[in-house]
Amino acid sequence: MERATVYRAISGPAALFGGTLALAVGGWMALGHAGGSMAAERFFGIWVAILVLVGVFNVWLLRRQARKGSEGFVSSGMRLALRASTPAMLAGGLLSHLMLRQGGTLALCTVMWVLFYGLALLSMAGFAPRSIRRLGMIFFLAALAFLGAGYFVEDPQNSAEDLRMAGVVMAATFGVLHMLYAGAVILRPKSDAGSALA
Repeated sequence: MERATVYRAISGPAALFGGTLALAVGGWMALGHAGGSMAAERFFGIWVAILVLVGVFNVWLLRRQARKGSEGFVSSGMRLALRASTPAMLAGGLLSHLMLRQGGTLALCTVMWVLFYGLALLSMAGFAPRSIRRLGMIFFLAALAFLGAGYFVEDPQNSAEDLRMAGVVMAATFGVLHMLYAGAVILRPKSDAGSALA
């Protein structure tokens, strides 16, 4: 049965690498070291570049793992993961880009990324390890908490406070949460995979 396929879309080392980058860049923005304000295009470009860098690293890790095993690089698990998560990831990217072009705040953009990333992870619940499902739910709930608190509505786009708030969101979620996930996966990879469908 395809449902029994266990697929870890985010490896521990990739989550640690991505979390460290997000914490560093988000912290840099949150602490005001980015120069006070930032154009929406530059902000979007910085985070897309980080996404691509982490994605390339994760693909390299997955390819190396595939060479050690008997299954090809584009496994049935990878195909399932891509089919399940791509709609949410594309929707989040396109909607947030459109929102920024219409004058939405940088902080709201980051909350949208957190929300749709959480939905993308949750879309893999049927065949991913339990840790992926938990991470997705935490991202989803974090986004709802930010939305419910109105965290992003006080300042206009590109203001120093907007950039600071956006940096806090990215550092706290894509930074800290990925680092915690990486620690859990690296310390307990076998037990997590074994209980993935529980």
